[in-house]
Amino acid sequence: MTKKKILFVLPSLKAGGAERVISFLAKNFNSNVFDIKIAVVGFKKDAVYNIDNLDVTFFNQNRLFNGLYPLYKFIKKQKPDLVFGTIRHVNILLGIYNLIFKNVRFIVREASVMSTMSNFSNSKQQIPNFLLKFLYNHLDAIVCQSNDIKKDLKHELGIRESKLITINNPITELKQLSTSKTEYPEIIKFITIGRLSEEKGHQRILKGLSKVKNYSYSYTIIGSGPLELKIKDLANELGIIDKIKFIAHTSKVLDYLSESDFFIQGSYVEGFPNAVLESCSAGTPVIAFDCPGGTKEIIEDGINGFLAVTEDDFAKTLQNLNEIPSFERAVVRATVLTKFSSQKIIKEYENLFLSVLVC
Repeated sequence: MTKKKILFVLPSLKAGGAERVISFLAKNFNSNVFDIKIAVVGFKKDAVYNIDNLDVTFFNQNRLFNGLYPLYKFIKKQKPDLVFGTIRHVNILLGIYNLIFKNVRFIVREASVMSTMSNFSNSKQQIPNFLLKFLYNHLDAIVCQSNDIKKDLKHELGIRESKLITINNPITELKQLSTSKTEYPEIIKFITIGRLSEEKGHQRILKGLSKVKNYSYSYTIIGSGPLELKIKDLANELGIIDKIKFIAHTSKVLDYLSESDFFIQGSYVEGFPNAVLESCSAGTPVIAFDCPGGTKEIIEDGINGFLAVTEDDFAKTLQNLNEIPSFERAVVRATVLTKFSSQKIIKEYENLFLSVLVC
């Protein structure tokens, strides 16, 4: 059987959820069925993911626009059967190329709930809905990271349901579970991982934590972003700055998660929160808001964490934690282990690609 030629397109291989998932998929697709190549608009020196044994071409361009013609030439020369993109601006390019390369199938992966995320985006950088609607409707398929994204694309852009498929992100790494806990420690350790930006809701986390008076806690924030100074100023204003440790970047995310008692998420919107999935896979329960996106597809309230509807609910959950029976790490992990296993998710992608190619 002739192998199906698949081209993955990324703006860069810098640290990021999409980059991690795509490099993982490329490494784990069935090599007897698929011939995988990756085209990266950016520079090899920026790559933080292991790309050994992968066929990767770097265009060495500092802007996506500058990669427009090199990518066109690359597709024309390589003649892939299917091209897959996973960042909004790349997806737009592929929507244009889809009108040019009639014998190539194009699939993209949408990672955000547009209607909600637009409230936190720079309006000058937003792509007009009429353009998205036109180009997305001409694609062969759109992978939605969560069911909310699927509903949003259908409602906001009028994308035909036959083009939409929900495929969640996979668990890409597992560590041995730390000791299962039967009671909370003297100092409860909280952690949040994510970009320090408005939509991630760090400020409402701090406000909730500031109301905790009946037990001791520490809080680790991993991430960087434009709101860093505002977050630190608020923590200082609330009198909890001494309880917080800020870490801009680390390669030991799973270690930090394993050592923590609870992951806290304050997001107003999520696509599919990789950090929440990683936390559960490490056996660490999650306290989060029931926001638009994939959080509620991971968190089972009372089983592997808690979902708060309002900021009052969130604060009360934090305040009452020491009165709630602790979570068994093995139980928390079990809730996600099968549902989001790498084998399951990879198979879903492989089946989608094959189904599009035979149409």
